[in-house]
Amino acid sequence: MTPLLAIVAAVVTAGVALFAVRSRRAAMRLPSVSDEEFLTRWGAVDRERSRGILRERDYVAKVLGVPADRLKADTTVAELRSYINPVRYEVARSDLADDVREKLPETIGGIIDMLMQRRTDEHVARG
Repeated sequence: MTPLLAIVAAVVTAGVALFAVRSRRAAMRLPSVSDEEFLTRWGAVDRERSRGILRERDYVAKVLGVPADRLKADTTVAELRSYINPVRYEVARSDLADDVREKLPETIGGIIDMLMQRRTDEHVARG
């Protein structure tokens, strides 16, 4: 590798890392939400369904690059735009839309509902 290419690679890597840190720091401005508070949207659910809901919340948070405890069920994806870097936001919206295989619901809770339904349908199809 030439010295110039090594310098360019180092600068790009540092820029990407800085972008990720800034996005994570911005997301920390969102209020923290406990698992119990998050689950209240679904009312009384059994332990297995609760685990599924929280597992899908963790997945959505990972895709969005936001800590899971900062997502509320009624938070809209559009509201998160100011907490996520623009490139990641667009990629995350596209990835989540692919996951639900339909028009992306507006809220985090709606996305989780659709992901859980899709996973249930896949499980039933496998028999």
